[in-house]
Amino acid sequence: MRVAVAAQIKRGKSTLVNAMLRQDVAPTAQLEATFTVSEFYAAPQPEVTVYFSDGTPPLRVAPEDFRSYTVNDPKQTALLRRIRKVEYGISNSLLSRFRLLDTPGLGSIYHADSQNALHTLGVEGFLDTEEQALLEKALSRVGRTASDMHNDTVQAIDGADAVLYLFDRGLNQRDASVVARFLGPLGPSLTALKVIGVLSRCDQYWPATDVSSDADPLTHDPLQIGRTIAARRMAEPEMRRMFFRILPVAALVSAGALTLDEERLGWLDELSGVEPRRVAAALSDANWFAKAERIDAVGLPRAARATLIASLGAWGTLKAALYRREQVPVAELRERLDMDCGVADVRRTLMEHFGNRAAALKLDQALLDIAHRITAVRMGAVRSRSATAPVLDAVAGVIEQIRLSDSELPEIAVLEDYYRGRLDLSEKDMAEILRVTGEHGRSVTARLGEPEGTPLPALVKLADDRSGRWANRAEVLGLDGVTAAAARQISASYGLLSRRIQTAQQLLAGDEASGEGTETWTYSAS
Repeated sequence: MRVAVAAQIKRGKSTLVNAMLRQDVAPTAQLEATFTVSEFYAAPQPEVTVYFSDGTPPLRVAPEDFRSYTVNDPKQTALLRRIRKVEYGISNSLLSRFRLLDTPGLGSIYHADSQNALHTLGVEGFLDTEEQALLEKALSRVGRTASDMHNDTVQAIDGADAVLYLFDRGLNQRDASVVARFLGPLGPSLTALKVIGVLSRCDQYWPATDVSSDADPLTHDPLQIGRTIAARRMAEPEMRRMFFRILPVAALVSAGALTLDEERLGWLDELSGVEPRRVAAALSDANWFAKAERIDAVGLPRAARATLIASLGAWGTLKAALYRREQVPVAELRERLDMDCGVADVRRTLMEHFGNRAAALKLDQALLDIAHRITAVRMGAVRSRSATAPVLDAVAGVIEQIRLSDSELPEIAVLEDYYRGRLDLSEKDMAEILRVTGEHGRSVTARLGEPEGTPLPALVKLADDRSGRWANRAEVLGLDGVTAAAARQISASYGLLSRRIQTAQQLLAGDEASGEGTETWTYSAS
């Protein structure tokens, strides 16, 4: 699968990419640094390939030169104008399941005409005047504009199978319009099933002075505020239509932990020797902590303090210092910070939600692409009053047969209807649909909502009972067609689970009869 990390300009996309990969590979800066699409994939040895928009053959370059082809480099001006994307192969466990795309950034957009044509407005409203001037100056050196960055990002997302979409603090109208672009008429195949929202930079909610003056700075968790905001937004029907889930993160903390060398660990160790509340008080004003000539309570030189703030942020610096006070080793320190800042949760969700369905989602995307092409050809034939080739109907029939014979594609269709708000069911029924279709795990027990070790006969009875109940639901008088079809599919899903469990029973019974050991069998596999 190809998963794009997208956002409007200056939202921390590259920082999240580094944190997700646990490698410092994507360029980051105070101002937007990524000027071209970067695509990371799994490779046994580092390798970089540059692709051009003018038909020039791809160029293989040294891995250590990767950043000079993706950011503003005056030495590469002529070359950067022609680059379409840069691919970077690295050894990485996450990339063995996905390709990860780091995109330049989206400007604000609106739909103006009857065809919903896309218009870009650049970066007005996203950057302050000074930042915008700096960005435009940097882009002009390489012959690019903010609209170019936007269009490159749009193309990358349109070609992706799934999206991690970042927004900062709140999902404003501009953010919503960008997401709607990819869930609307111009991108019908990219629904909430394939979009995870990321509420970025949640470490900004520390200290909690703007929330509660009583919050203890040593124990206050800014991610909890992020979770509250995410839950409130996901309670809105429009947000549920746009996002599978919204997750809060403070990616700078995880990415910064990767840069902790002996010198920086020494600075944290020095901070850990100071009384914690004095450290927290000094860090509560991050700007002052980084720029003050001298802080008696801390003792670190200004350059060291500024480096810690730039790499970890105020909350991340405090958390790291407190862990070092407990004498936590550096490897464990990185793991704890990765968990604390929410990046581990994004990584897990990406693996569980997309990873468990990678093949089915990819197939679904391919079939949709072909179906849209068939529709376009047929419409063209109608307009030109010409006949379509017989092979068109043959291909359409093959697509339909694939959809009917694949067990997962009908479930994906039900989930699509769920995320588009088309199902007239209770919250309890919706939760059951998510569970049985594998949203909370792909094992048989997870899909039935039962604990590991539940006897096989009990699982068969449960699956059969639920299959019958959903079959009856489909026949309820007055139920709309979409909901009735979903009920029939959920009945079929339970029936398939029942047959899988019965097959496991037969295999186990055969082994017992032959005297073979059964300790290696597991019925929890999907």
